[in-house]
Amino acid sequence: MNTKTVFFPVVSLLVVMLLGCATKEKNPNLAVFDGGSVKQDEYVARYLKSSKSNPDKKPSLEKLSEFVSGKALATISLLEAKSLKLENDTTFQQSARLGENDILYEAYMMEIASSVITDSIIQKFYNEYSPQYEMKYILRVANDQVSEKFKAASKDTINWLSKKLKSGVSFEELAKKYSQDGSTRSKGGSLGYLIPESLGDDMLRAAMRNMEQHTFSEPIKGLAGYYILYKGQKREVAIPPFEKIKPRIWKSLRRSRRHKIDEIVTAKLKYLEVQKHFKIDEQAINKLKRLAGWKPGIKKYQRLDFDKIEIKDLFSAFARYDGGVILTFELFPSYRRKPRDEEELYENVNALKKKHLFSQHARNLGFTDKPELLEKLIAKRNASLRGHLFDLNIQKRVTDEGDSFGVNSAQKLAEMRKKSKGKFKTARAEYEIFLKDKYNFEYITSNFDGAIEEAEKQAKLQNTNTVPQ
Repeated sequence: MNTKTVFFPVVSLLVVMLLGCATKEKNPNLAVFDGGSVKQDEYVARYLKSSKSNPDKKPSLEKLSEFVSGKALATISLLEAKSLKLENDTTFQQSARLGENDILYEAYMMEIASSVITDSIIQKFYNEYSPQYEMKYILRVANDQVSEKFKAASKDTINWLSKKLKSGVSFEELAKKYSQDGSTRSKGGSLGYLIPESLGDDMLRAAMRNMEQHTFSEPIKGLAGYYILYKGQKREVAIPPFEKIKPRIWKSLRRSRRHKIDEIVTAKLKYLEVQKHFKIDEQAINKLKRLAGWKPGIKKYQRLDFDKIEIKDLFSAFARYDGGVILTFELFPSYRRKPRDEEELYENVNALKKKHLFSQHARNLGFTDKPELLEKLIAKRNASLRGHLFDLNIQKRVTDEGDSFGVNSAQKLAEMRKKSKGKFKTARAEYEIFLKDKYNFEYITSNFDGAIEEAEKQAKLQNTNTVPQ
């Protein structure tokens, strides 16, 4: 055999194969535009996240195209907003600050909760995960919000109920008739199957540990009042791996230790009110109430109409503190219904006081430099900037000069937006097309099939818990 006639075809084949591998991108573009692109890995990551809750969901060209378009517009609109220097706009800065408050407040509250729900408590809960016992209780309220006379009556009633139980009367029957816990009364006082750490009250946990099965306790003075516990059926349950169940344990402990968390929150809030010289403008609050229909002598639960408040009044301050103010429009966020009465108005006032003071304190403590928060803060700010860009441009397209003259109250503005919903949708679509054209957006459809294949491949690995080599 002549070796030359064999060697050159083999070399040629290897060259072709190597060139083919070199030209096949590992992470090809699915779209390009001036200033950026959308990569295959971005789409695959998004698909894998969505398919976790729905493993049977298949990738499609339609959904891929929607994702690519949305991802590109997110970047393009950010580039456009920055080119227009909208970051210097005071309206944007105000909106961005409020968005930042949301993240910092959540992180601050999480830190308080974590100071109560320590790793040792989580581990203790896990160690006691099985066996569990069917628990019931009867509660007669005797907390700090009721009078001494009411507390005395509750104590007398719980002692009387204890005697009835000892005489043989059904626990469920007495719980349904006399327990003052609204969530368990109709179920005969049933709390379900629990372990001691599931109970938030130290006294109840101690009592449960010391009780025998199928017995009830003597009256116990706890956080909410007077209790009688019943410890019933025992069951053994399979214990999941610690890391898998840890988040669920944390949530359970956060509910059961709510009173301890609230104690810390209350103490911190009182301290910050003084330190930050927090002051509510009662005249501003009273003006809001009058505009909503409040009059001297009406009950605090009587219905008020806060839609009557004029736009100009929504941007007045009703509270001030060192480093900030709280504006009226914050009392009526779009994601939450408006207060119905004076009582709910003050609930919103107090909630905003807590959010502002805690988020401000978080800034002072350096939360904005924490790596785990930095990405969230940047994302929130960018979302606010994009939103501001669309608001400015779409509002121009939707609201003509005639509409503007008639809008002088929150109610009228809401009505106008409702009527213009279709117009708003059309204007947004038109503006998105304008942005895509301006930044020369282009799909790279030749790479779509490959992205679909890669998404399916990675989904199979994810669903079978197989780690790719």
